[in-house]
Amino acid sequence: MKETERQSERTLEKSGVLVKLLSENKLKISAAESCTGGLLAAMITSVPGASAVIEGSVVSYSESVKINTVGVPAAVIEKYGVVSVETAREMANGVRKLFGADVGVGITGWAGPDIGDDGKPAGTVCIAVCMNDGGVADEFHFDGDRLGVRFAAVEKAEELAADMIRRLNQ
Repeated sequence: MKETERQSERTLEKSGVLVKLLSENKLKISAAESCTGGLLAAMITSVPGASAVIEGSVVSYSESVKINTVGVPAAVIEKYGVVSVETAREMANGVRKLFGADVGVGITGWAGPDIGDDGKPAGTVCIAVCMNDGGVADEFHFDGDRLGVRFAAVEKAEELAADMIRRLNQ
């Protein structure tokens, strides 16, 4: 079995866990994805029952979509860059508000193979997961080819979202 097939299976398994947690807690999720190009939404919607928990997704590959559709302030991108924790946080909160979801996920990064425009290495990905009362956001560095980085970013986003939902019940 190829590594990308193993990654796909692991990611789909995490998608199933996330869909179950969202469903049990009667929560809706939305995503603004840049470097993952909609892979998070594709994995979530591969799970039976996903229609009850996903509100929508935006592939916000360009700066203009991040700003004009998702609602990321241009000043945030100017100050911190497209690939930053701050931009990911704004993407997560913006898409959550756009779709009226409970949980928003923002993913932005450089999947590779080249170094990013800002000099950050390929595999640098910023992920944020937000709800009304706050959230988590961090920068990660994933190894692998372009597809591997995308799968790793989606897996991490699903883990962060699942952990946040689990904490609601503690």
